[in-house]
Amino acid sequence: MTRRPSPRTMLAALLVTLLLIPTLPALAQGNPTPTPDGGTGRGAGRTTSIAPSATDEPAIDMEDWITLEGDGVSLMVPPQFEGGSVEDMLEILDSVEGFLGEDFAALIEVARNNPELYKLFAIAPELLRDGVLTNINITGSPLGMALPMETILELLPASFPDVMEIVETEVISVGDYDEVGRIILEMEMMGLSQQIVMYAFLIEEDLYAIAFTTSVDAYKELGPVFEQIAATLVVNDN
Repeated sequence: MTRRPSPRTMLAALLVTLLLIPTLPALAQGNPTPTPDGGTGRGAGRTTSIAPSATDEPAIDMEDWITLEGDGVSLMVPPQFEGGSVEDMLEILDSVEGFLGEDFAALIEVARNNPELYKLFAIAPELLRDGVLTNINITGSPLGMALPMETILELLPASFPDVMEIVETEVISVGDYDEVGRIILEMEMMGLSQQIVMYAFLIEEDLYAIAFTTSVDAYKELGPVFEQIAATLVVNDN
């Protein structure tokens, strides 16, 4: 039987979502967003070429995949995922708030005060790995301009918290999208080793980011699945 994550474990995974919220508005304004400790969080780290690629793996069977609808976006995902909206995310945050200390209060407020940035949120309780609850979130924000993806990848890390270590940044093709920015990060939080991969899509003058979070070890298995999920992104509100 699959063990359901504890509220504290869920928080550890969901906190990554909260930390990524300021990224898009900061990029749109051209200014780094302060992190909770008052810094600008450059996320300095290493750049390597270790990321798994869906093109290097056997074809993924999507026959039983389901469609999750969010706010103007949709994704096809394996049936283990559930959720689909900012309301789902806020409900989970409400359920774990009693376990939080003062250090997390500001992050919760950021989430509640900026719900328009969230387009879709999903968790996979059956994919709990090494204490990390595998999850997906999509954020979206207008940029007001069409920037090269290389420039976007240079600007995005400016608002990452320092606890996030950049492993790789690269422009790749994903499904029908020719230029997608991929950023792979690692993060140690509450004793858990987490792997985050973000896919940035510039659609007309709007920037959408899909962030996947799982454990470092599970990413070796789930990395190609994440990329296949990202390839199914449909935006309906343009």
